[in-house]
Amino acid sequence: YKLGVDQAHTKDLYAKGIDRAGTKKWQDRALKKGPGRFAEGVYIAAPDFEKGFAPFHAAIERVTLPPKFPKGDPRNYERVRAIGMALHEEKVG
Repeated sequence: YKLGVDQAHTKDLYAKGIDRAGTKKWQDRALKKGPGRFAEGVYIAAPDFEKGFAPFHAAIERVTLPPKFPKGDPRNYERVRAIGMALHEEKVG
């Protein structure tokens, strides 16, 4: 199985298949099949999503954000950096 997937990846077969099908095909299929499947899929996946996201949610809650400055002030990026560092630490340990 892995060998087959690796070979397909090496030959870029997935992207080529998408190109061959064209935009119209995937849009048509998404509109005909997607809405019901999407809603059902989201509902079914909710517990797994919550379980998977829980450690990251907790990591965000533990962050002490630096002060907020006026809109557009570049120092506000330090707030983003603090969140990013906490999420990275949670992911890689």
